[in-house]
Order: sequence, then structure tokens, then C-alpha cells
Amino acid sequence: MPRQRLDKIVSALYSGSDEAIKGVYNQELSTVYSILAMAELMSDKNPPYSQMQKRYAYYAKLAITLDCVYMVCPDSISHATGPSYTLSQHACVGTIEALLLRALYMLLNNDPGSAQKVWGNLGLITKLAMSVSDVYSETN
Repeated sequence: MPRQRLDKIVSALYSGSDEAIKGVYNQELSTVYSILAMAELMSDKNPPYSQMQKRYAYYAKLAITLDCVYMVCPDSISHATGPSYTLSQHACVGTIEALLLRALYMLLNNDPGSAQKVWGNLGLITKLAMSVSDVYSETN
């Protein structure tokens, strides 16, 4: 995710404005919340398994489950008008990125049963990545 886009997402989150949030994709929200959860997990200042870390992880999980993984949000869509979704046979790279960060968080969290959850997620991530690579190979 480009730094400028990350800055816009974070400022939209902290603005509290519904209009600002409308221009943010759910995959991007999941990515940001996963990063925040991992930052809380790795922080020396906070106790392990803090409530804030659990809350960020829950928000990331919630955001990624709001849409079907095959709801495409191509980079060509203008973010100024807000998300515009189309149902397709492939996923966008942002979905794969969000799912991969969630899997990494689950591995680092030492949650019971996380290894099995991660293997399931990696299977889904691999299939989605193959669908994205198929799309790029068809266009070239």
C-alpha cells in the first residue's frame, strides 16, 4: 500500500467523518488494523495480549469479512467517488495483502489452534493469488 494512501486511510479513520470513510475499501481497513494489531503485539510498552491489540485484530477480521473476496477494487477506480465494487472471478491484490497480514498476525499471536487457521488461510491466499496472476497473464 503506498504511503500516501495509508496516510489518507489513517486520517479518515481519525476524522470520525462518515464521508471520509466512504472512500476507503474494506480490504484497506483490514490491512491498517492488522498492522496496528501487530504493532501492539510487538510493543514493549504494552502488556502481552492487551485489549487494544485484540480490538485491532477483531476490527481487521471484521473489515475483511464485510465483502466477498472476489469483490474487485481495481486501482483504476477513483477513490474520490468512493469504492465501486464489481463481482468478478478474481480478487484484488489488496485482499490478498489483508489476508496475508491476518495470517501473519495469527502466527505471531500464539493463539491455540492458530497453526491450523493459518494453513487454511494460506490455501485461500494461494488460490486468490493464482486468480490474480491468471488475470495479468491474460492481459499481456
